[in-house]
Amino acid sequence: MSTRTENTNFSITELKIELHALIRRGALDERVINLLIQDGEPLQYERQLWDYKLKQPTATKNQSLSPEEKAVIDREWANMAKDVVSFHNSYGGYIAFGVRDSPRTVVGYEGLFDVDELNKRVLGFTKVDIECSFRVLELASASGEKFAIGLLLIPQRSDRDQITVMRKDGPVDANKKPLFPKGTVFLRKGDSCCRAEEPEDFQFLTSSGRRSFSFANVQSVSTPTLNNNLPPRDASFVRFVGRQTDTVELWKWFLDAYAPLKLVAGLGGVGKTTLVREFTEDVVTSSPSGIEKVVWLSAKVAVYTAIQGKYQLASRVDFTDVVSLLKAVLVELGEPEQNVLELNDQDELLDILTNNLTLIPAFLVVDDLDSLPLDLQQEAFHSLLQAFTRSAAKAEKPSKCLITARLDLGASPTQLLRIRGLELKDFSEYVTDTAESIELTLNFGADSQLMKRFHTTTEGSPTFASAVLRLMALGDQIENALNRWKGGDGEEVRKFAFERELKTLTDGQIRTLYAASVLGECYLEELEAILNTNQAMLRDTVAELRKYHLMSSGAGGAQGISLLVPTSLQLMRDIIRKRVNDPKRIDDECARTRTQSASRSIIASRITQRVVALWQADDPNLALDIAKQAVRENPQVGDLHCLLGRAHLRTDPPNYQRAEVSFRDAQEFNCKRPEHMQLWIEAKYGLADWKGILDITKLSVSQKSTPSDIYIHRANAYQELAKESLAVGNAKTAANWYLTGGAEINEAFDHGKAVGNVLELKERKAEFLSQYVFIIDQTFKNADEHLQIWFAVRDCFDLMVRKPSLLRVGFSRLQTWWQAVCRRGDFDNKALNLVEAQVNEAKKIISVQKKYDQYSGDELTRFMMETLALISTDIANYSERPR
Repeated sequence: MSTRTENTNFSITELKIELHALIRRGALDERVINLLIQDGEPLQYERQLWDYKLKQPTATKNQSLSPEEKAVIDREWANMAKDVVSFHNSYGGYIAFGVRDSPRTVVGYEGLFDVDELNKRVLGFTKVDIECSFRVLELASASGEKFAIGLLLIPQRSDRDQITVMRKDGPVDANKKPLFPKGTVFLRKGDSCCRAEEPEDFQFLTSSGRRSFSFANVQSVSTPTLNNNLPPRDASFVRFVGRQTDTVELWKWFLDAYAPLKLVAGLGGVGKTTLVREFTEDVVTSSPSGIEKVVWLSAKVAVYTAIQGKYQLASRVDFTDVVSLLKAVLVELGEPEQNVLELNDQDELLDILTNNLTLIPAFLVVDDLDSLPLDLQQEAFHSLLQAFTRSAAKAEKPSKCLITARLDLGASPTQLLRIRGLELKDFSEYVTDTAESIELTLNFGADSQLMKRFHTTTEGSPTFASAVLRLMALGDQIENALNRWKGGDGEEVRKFAFERELKTLTDGQIRTLYAASVLGECYLEELEAILNTNQAMLRDTVAELRKYHLMSSGAGGAQGISLLVPTSLQLMRDIIRKRVNDPKRIDDECARTRTQSASRSIIASRITQRVVALWQADDPNLALDIAKQAVRENPQVGDLHCLLGRAHLRTDPPNYQRAEVSFRDAQEFNCKRPEHMQLWIEAKYGLADWKGILDITKLSVSQKSTPSDIYIHRANAYQELAKESLAVGNAKTAANWYLTGGAEINEAFDHGKAVGNVLELKERKAEFLSQYVFIIDQTFKNADEHLQIWFAVRDCFDLMVRKPSLLRVGFSRLQTWWQAVCRRGDFDNKALNLVEAQVNEAKKIISVQKKYDQYSGDELTRFMMETLALISTDIANYSERPR
């Protein structure tokens, strides 16, 4: 088998794909060694699928050990068990023994490794049988010298299996602190075995299909979601802030097979529903193994939207008592409605529900249970607890139930998650985001005394904070707004604020608001025709309405940016109508405009249904013909161009070129289909048009709400462009692609756009910037050019990729460059000034690194300081030369 060296067109992604395929086959032979150790040299980096170690844990069979020796060896084995669980939970992996870490070289495997003892130790910690395998292989270096390598294979956890959790504490150190506490979840992130401590960690571990490396996985453009009935989000929602600890707590509960029910309790307005909704959406998009359906039910009759100062009728009321709650759950689980319609016996309904939950693993969310009377809340809670506990004892995959209420309803401590207002840091972030969303400029900072007073007065409640911000948007200073909030109840504040809004609007603004509220979503040109006004005046009017958050921007397209009126204001249409002079004429014009728009929507909807039916009947060619005909008959309907592009992708083989043309036309004609961009990207993949992917997604990354998967596709494009550049010998261009891609991912994190793909993007950023340094290092071989390598490492440090191996390279190359300068005959004052500036930069890096070395040892800091001391000595000697 031919090996690939780091000097060739080498793809880390391809290496991962090959290794993952070998892991799944259970391979433990020369194929693995040829990938991990090439021409007798180990790879200079570790990733999710492999690790290098110098030696194995000490075997204990037939040994008499002192308590101190046993404690040391037990810790060795526990560390190895932690690594095994990390690999097993993630992708599986290989550990190669007989490789020194710094510098990374093959020294050979010696001794014996008892894999049976490892498996027993892992079983003791986790109660899970992870069957690792071990083999000693021989390899030869480039010079012909032979080495032994110990190779450990850790199998990957199946999507069908629960996440492996540490079921007891690890061995303690001298300070009686365990290596890991009971309940810890480990995973492999980049080149490290880490604890799962972020919501994204659990999403990665639970998502079906996420733990895979294959070309199909790399080029996937869609994420499966669980069947669900989630209602629309609250119209005032801006961005989920904070609550990381609470979210992780919910994930840990979700993974506990012996805890079927959880109650999230807290005062009104602290964000119970927001937290549970965010977690539920994570479950829906992660599609955790075992859960087949997500059911969301609520007794909430009206929703209080504080930022708008009013109650909004709920989109649906699912139950009004315990019996109707049980019936609603059964219907959502697929029980025929006629089977439960006439049933009113609560015990009988509980029996049926228990059987259904046993057969259909479901995740039930009961939101706002406190809308019921207190006695019914207690009854509903204990009825659900009974049904889910009984079904969990029988089911192979237990169902889960999550409830929100203000009271604890008698829940035990393990069943209860009590939440309060946001902490000051998160509260400040929430206030800033909410203020920005209503175009309100705050004149106090996150750390100011006013923000602290704001936090104290509202007790960190997002709802209360939004009500205060609304008062500020109407002209109150923060002090007055806080006093008004303290002095009046929510109903009085809401009524006062809305009356002030109406009184501040001119007749023209009222007419514009009324027309927009009738249409719901519209374009500037539509309002111009309906109101018979000129566009310049209309733009000024819309700008004023946006200041009060009475209008917002919708989707963009060839026709421009659409305008939206919040649903809550649409419900207030009758109140606004009373202030309009000619409401009947505006009603008629709106009806005519909407009929014209709706006719196109109806045509597109009907044709789409027919084409989808043909796909389901496995007749893609006829579906393509119908889509072509539809576009010919309706050439300006963007949704139909999108449908035609999909039809080209469904043929065998797919016609990526024609599909790409159709998606471009769909963009031109203002396609509204949510899948349009993803399908367009899929066509670009088929054409290997990597630059094209960057072009069509360029606008997306400039928007505030960029989906994180767009960054994944752009990262794939950057990597392929870099590979193409390397293939034609253009290493500097390849390095620039990697740097650009890594910097863009870093920017996504800076702007909070990486949610949903945090782990993948972190790993891609680290890979890109590591490759950037590697290529620069290979390109600038002459010591006189080594300063460029130092600059590259410094770029990586600034972009938060601070691997010890990179820092070692950077400091070493800075030293060799200065040594080359010192060897020159003439004194170079410019070079002296430059090196002194770089020494100052290096000192800053050392200062930062010291904070990390206190946890990982000071070997790296010592190396950097010693290198810098040598450079400083050479600088001093150089400065004494004659000028």
